[in-house]
Amino acid sequence: IEIREEPIQGENRVNLVVDINETARAKIDDVEFEGNTVFSDRKLRGSILSKKSWFAYLFDTGFFRQDQLQSDKRALTRLYESAGYLDFYVDRIETNFDDDGEVPEDDLFEVEGKPYTVSSVTVEGNTVFTDEDLLSAPALKTGEQFNGELESADMDAMKAKYGPLGYLNFSVVPKRD
Repeated sequence: IEIREEPIQGENRVNLVVDINETARAKIDDVEFEGNTVFSDRKLRGSILSKKSWFAYLFDTGFFRQDQLQSDKRALTRLYESAGYLDFYVDRIETNFDDDGEVPEDDLFEVEGKPYTVSSVTVEGNTVFTDEDLLSAPALKTGEQFNGELESADMDAMKAKYGPLGYLNFSVVPKRD
């Protein structure tokens, strides 16, 4: 997009001209993963939104979107956290465009880290409910592999106890030591 001003002769005004150069949307041809050992490429592709689509001509899918890469990184992080890999991160993403404007490959370079085990589940700062009330049936259990989804379920269960009592600003802050 290019914006330029064209003065109108004899007047104290200008015309703004907006030149838009539309190009074809880039289609994703493939997404590759480097450094993964815990999950297969197929499993990782299934967890992200950026992927090749055989139905791109019918639906608005299979096109490269820069903003979607951040969502993909979060989705991969959630997947790895659900398996106990708290140190996981996407080190870098390389996007290679060919001359046709297609994206032949998005390469995601990952660092998986190691899985974590839950050493203990405790609560602090509670005054309305006892520790036993809040931890009566935790989804995340001591000695098991950490799972981010179970941690969220436990936090939601605690919020559900406080919410009906009018604690609107109640929050759970997990400590991962």
